[in-house]
Amino acid sequence: MNRVQVVHDNFLQRVAARDFPARTSTLTPAEVGLDSDALAALFQAQALSRHLDRAARDLQARGEGFYTIGSSGHEGMAAVAAALRATDMAFLHYRDAAFQIARAAQVPGQDPLGDMLLSFVASSDDPISGGRQGLRGREHRTGHANRLATATPGDLFAEIGRASCRERVFRAV
Repeated sequence: MNRVQVVHDNFLQRVAARDFPARTSTLTPAEVGLDSDALAALFQAQALSRHLDRAARDLQARGEGFYTIGSSGHEGMAAVAAALRATDMAFLHYRDAAFQIARAAQVPGQDPLGDMLLSFVASSDDPISGGRQGLRGREHRTGHANRLATATPGDLFAEIGRASCRERVFRAV
């Protein structure tokens, strides 16, 4: 069973039926600083993340892709990226594709679609993984994002050390 396809089909059915979750906030998008362009950009990052999940599964089913853990359910991370500056440090989980896509939109010259597809096929041309499975994106070129494939204590200590060193370097400049 292709769970990504099941999620996609359920999404389409709920949209067609206008079966949306109940609103829990009284704030409007304008009241939190979101205009129609910002809302469209968030939706585009979320939709691209979902489409990349489907592409990864399709590639894997054909024996052409090797990365199949999707980001479905993490689409809201696009809003987190939009609320931050492109220069803010981010320690991301491999399911944070929507964050990575929204962040890439803040930095000229980024190609999250192409980079993630290179990652899915474990291409040696992938700018962050060099062909190793499980890492994706291009944020390393902005210098402000690192990926945690799994959140183990060892990973966290390494990332804390990296952030501490980075802070010292920025203070010295």
